[in-house]
Amino acid sequence: SDKLVLNMLLVLRAVNVALVQTWFVPDEYWQSIEIAHKQVFGYGYETWEWTVGLRSYLYPLLFSAVYYVPKISGMGAYAVILAPRLAQAVLSATTEWCVYRCFKRTCGIRFAKWFLLKCNLVCIALYYLSCDQFQFSYNYFKFVVVASVAFVVRPTIITVWMPLYCLYVCMNTNGSLHFGRLLSKAILIGVFVLCVSTLIDTLCYGRLVSVHYNFFKFNILQNQGTFYGSHPFHWYLTQAFPVILSTHLPFMLYGVFIFYTRTLKFKQANNVTHLCKLSAVICLFTVFVYSIPGHKEFRFLLCLLPFLHVFTSLGLLSLPSRSTKLAITWLLLTNIPIALYTGLIHQSGPSKVMEFLRKDISHSSKLEVMFLCPCHSTPYYAFINKNIAMDFLTCHPDLNATPAYTDQADEFYASP
Repeated sequence: SDKLVLNMLLVLRAVNVALVQTWFVPDEYWQSIEIAHKQVFGYGYETWEWTVGLRSYLYPLLFSAVYYVPKISGMGAYAVILAPRLAQAVLSATTEWCVYRCFKRTCGIRFAKWFLLKCNLVCIALYYLSCDQFQFSYNYFKFVVVASVAFVVRPTIITVWMPLYCLYVCMNTNGSLHFGRLLSKAILIGVFVLCVSTLIDTLCYGRLVSVHYNFFKFNILQNQGTFYGSHPFHWYLTQAFPVILSTHLPFMLYGVFIFYTRTLKFKQANNVTHLCKLSAVICLFTVFVYSIPGHKEFRFLLCLLPFLHVFTSLGLLSLPSRSTKLAITWLLLTNIPIALYTGLIHQSGPSKVMEFLRKDISHSSKLEVMFLCPCHSTPYYAFINKNIAMDFLTCHPDLNATPAYTDQADEFYASP
């Protein structure tokens, strides 16, 4: 049943919370829980993005809300670490459940099960998108609201929503008048959500600020993201896709092959065909747009995983029954060790350092810490929950066009 699936996903995410002891990228701490910690507890570090108004407070506010539980109850530093993880676990389980419901409704239970085996706000909106024909229903309203919130949190997600919305509306509307009405209502809802977000950011920043314009100016007009690294145009196709898909890559490629060389004949094949077309356009358009700026990261493509795994699911569904069992065995034997290694061992040092400091603080309240390592190499006050003196080597980009600019971290490593 759907309820059983949701409960299983919640349990899986709870286990994930308990097991993960590693570090991925700085933004998962410094742009979310660190900001929320400062809002609730009164101390924390705001990186340069928050000084110039590049980030929206909407996402950190989620963690600000849950931080009040350990603050009011006085449950201690470990509860402060655990609370936002549990909140994110519930959100992740809910999105995965929406994915399952979406594909069960449109493509059948077998396709949905394979998709769930593979696999954000993207998924919740997909669920409402699949609920009925594209009329101005309550589900359509919820779809546009969730899509707008996703854009507010991460503006680059617009590369997913633009083709998804336009293609789906074209498939499910009769005439330009109906299309125009739907589009105008979507624009009104989107503008309203954007205004609410701007109001929230203005209140939190203490001044009028448009984080989305600042984001566009910094990353597109000025292209200053290249300060943190630049990659060739083909990098996403040649390096990022194989990494994020990992051992699922052969099945995804097989699914693409099946879709473009054979006529799908199983139950609800028409819906699967439409879904594959949508997914292909979204992935190609997003990769093309993301490939234009020089700065690229693996995590930028994570929003495409639901659409990539549409083809992965089709590939697995198209295998003979004997090959299906071998495929499941292969995926389990490869992904479980990878999950354990990346969750328990790989880059576990930053979390262990903060755990050591947290324990040391209990014996000495006068502790002072200086991190002489690459900037943002560890979590910060959100993992300490004590207002002690801490500092680190900064690495913010040149925002003032300073000739021969060198950040603090590079200066230190050039002459320690």
